[in-house]
Amino acid sequence: MKNRIIIILILLVTVYINFSCTDTKIEGYNILENSEIEYIYNNNDKVIALKINLNIPQKIINKQIFILSNPPIKINLNNNNDTIIFNKQYVYKKLFSNTRIIPFEKLKTKLITIDSLELSSIYISFYKPQRKKKINLDVVSIINKKQFNKFYSNYPKLTKNNLPIIKISTYSDIETVNKKGEIKIFDSNNLSESLELGSNYIGNCKIKVRGQSSKDFPKKNFKLTLTDTVNRDLKLLGLPKEHTWALHGPYMDISLMRNALSYSLYEEMGHYSPRTKFCELVINNEYLGIYVLTELIKPGKNRVNTKANNKKFSSYIVKLDKGKGAIFNSVFRSEIKTGSYQYYHPVYPKKKKITPEEIEYIKTDIHAFENSLLQKNNGYLNHIDLNSFIDFFIINELTKNIDAYRLSTFLHVNNGSYINIGPIWDFNFTFGLNKNNNGYKTDEWIYNKKNIPFWWKELLKKKEFKTALLVRWKSLRNNEFKTKKIIAKINNYYNELSKSEERNFIRWDVFDDELGTRANRVNSYKEEKLLIEEWTKKRLLFIDKFLSKL
Repeated sequence: MKNRIIIILILLVTVYINFSCTDTKIEGYNILENSEIEYIYNNNDKVIALKINLNIPQKIINKQIFILSNPPIKINLNNNNDTIIFNKQYVYKKLFSNTRIIPFEKLKTKLITIDSLELSSIYISFYKPQRKKKINLDVVSIINKKQFNKFYSNYPKLTKNNLPIIKISTYSDIETVNKKGEIKIFDSNNLSESLELGSNYIGNCKIKVRGQSSKDFPKKNFKLTLTDTVNRDLKLLGLPKEHTWALHGPYMDISLMRNALSYSLYEEMGHYSPRTKFCELVINNEYLGIYVLTELIKPGKNRVNTKANNKKFSSYIVKLDKGKGAIFNSVFRSEIKTGSYQYYHPVYPKKKKITPEEIEYIKTDIHAFENSLLQKNNGYLNHIDLNSFIDFFIINELTKNIDAYRLSTFLHVNNGSYINIGPIWDFNFTFGLNKNNNGYKTDEWIYNKKNIPFWWKELLKKKEFKTALLVRWKSLRNNEFKTKKIIAKINNYYNELSKSEERNFIRWDVFDDELGTRANRVNSYKEEKLLIEEWTKKRLLFIDKFLSKL
């Protein structure tokens, strides 16, 4: 009898504990069960918002609301300083005043800190209108603030580190169109808004999302334009004066350094290469992680050397890329398997200003070079700067850039001179990162893959090109491309970023590679650095061996 009483008492205590603690569990108390959902439509019969009317008002002082939702949403409550936690897929977030970084969760969740005494409704709006059948609102529950704070305190504040912090405010969501805003730059060792860094610049700007395939990544890339009429061109973070920049956000590149590393190596080869500075970026009070402030490719004193024309149509910059928006295409296919046309986009003169006569001049110039390559003589040397083509080949093959030669490939001519190839651009899928085109392998070549311009196969048939290529490679290996020097450069970037990378990967948990593009899985920033080092050593030896047989 005593045993039965003891068992019953244990069961009663267990039931009491379970019921009294349900609101401390994220999965526990779903207030949707006691509420009505009101759908708000636009003129196209799509849902723009939900209003959750609670039949039983909730007293929520010192507690949080947890929402499990798909698609991403905005939430309007009584307090403007709501704290929001997002999952990996959704990046829309407000950050409250002390700029603590909020980690992603495996679930599609948002946690919100609110201070109102009583809540009778919750208004949820969508970033884009949704079809009703696609809305999945699973759970709205309340959790205890103490539980949240314990979880929250495990993650670092945005505090001292090696990197400057760029803060941009636009007062509206950033899309592909330019948004006006204000830019501030802070010393990472003193986050007081009264202390500015570098150019001491607090001013106006425009910012918009940029890129092609990278637009699909949660971590966006941006174009930044300084717009103040006085001192518009500035030495932003110490880089040469300009007013237009790219803010590159490495997403799949766990090393965070592939672009910067490639550009630096190319610069050491003696060419203009986009200069870079690492920073941490906050836009509209949302921490976006580590970014690379990068010079855009454009004509200018501190950029690409294309001086004002002394004669008509004598200077230009064009880019080989995907077909949309091109001004002309090559008459030749790549002649590798199915092949494809090479499309040319104007950089200078700009597309809005370029004339039909200028387009014809550029087209004739490039086609003359292509025709000369197909001849058995060395007439092609009358059209191109040979050294620029050799170094362009070397940097793309050393890094095994899977987009090489066919995308983000620039040609420029200064005042009627030879065609130069370069500067380089968009090297984020290099150093063994990507599965595509066997980019992760340390052997094989990129120049003979699909859809590559036929130039490179033809150039490697030319005695002058092969001889100069071998001489140049040997010279680089004895100097700029010594294995120890490249590894040291990798370690310098690693050390510069190591105090900030933890915050970046709390914000962007990419180690599980949901996009499936990475060839190798790593579990830490250090593992990725070591992976690049070993890949680079093997790649250098492969090229050494191949070129010795030319």
